[in-house]
Amino acid sequence: MVTEKRTLAIGFGNRVIAARVVAILVPGSSPIRKLKAQAARDCRFANATQGRKCRSVVLTDSGHLLLSAVHPETLCQRFETLACGEEDGAGRVVASRVVAVLSAASASASRLRAQAREAGRLVDTTRGHKCRSILLLDSGVAVLSTVHPETICQRLELAPDADAFGTGIGRRIKGNVPALEKASGTEEDGGGNG
Repeated sequence: MVTEKRTLAIGFGNRVIAARVVAILVPGSSPIRKLKAQAARDCRFANATQGRKCRSVVLTDSGHLLLSAVHPETLCQRFETLACGEEDGAGRVVASRVVAVLSAASASASRLRAQAREAGRLVDTTRGHKCRSILLLDSGVAVLSTVHPETICQRLELAPDADAFGTGIGRRIKGNVPALEKASGTEEDGGGNG
């Protein structure tokens, strides 16, 4: 539960600063297991399950992963979150942390995805389904989603706008996105139609 001190109870007396939470993920998929292994190697990992089954993975803006025995739906009720997939269990991101929504169809988005993967800042919530959009978060994390960019924008109640690549496919939400500006350092080809 989020308290006056703005912490989120993740089970068994363990808490995380609510403002630092970026995403609440389901632990079962291979990309999430790889993310957990990478975080453990980098000493950015904490297990707060007290020996119980891990039901959710909390990602913070510093790149730390916290395992929790609390169901993701329960944690998500404590935030305004945005679903990353059409089916339940795909993971959710905190809506206020979304900076931009891009179509995954463009060549520039593919390069961004590769750069994020290389930097260890990519979270894949697609569970083997087709990636339709990439959500860029204010922490620099890129989240792959099966939801169309237009649908995500509708859920965020945003008007469509041109993205930093000039393709008109992505949706700019707020502020400048350093990751986008690095990825678009050269003239881009425009990509697909979404």
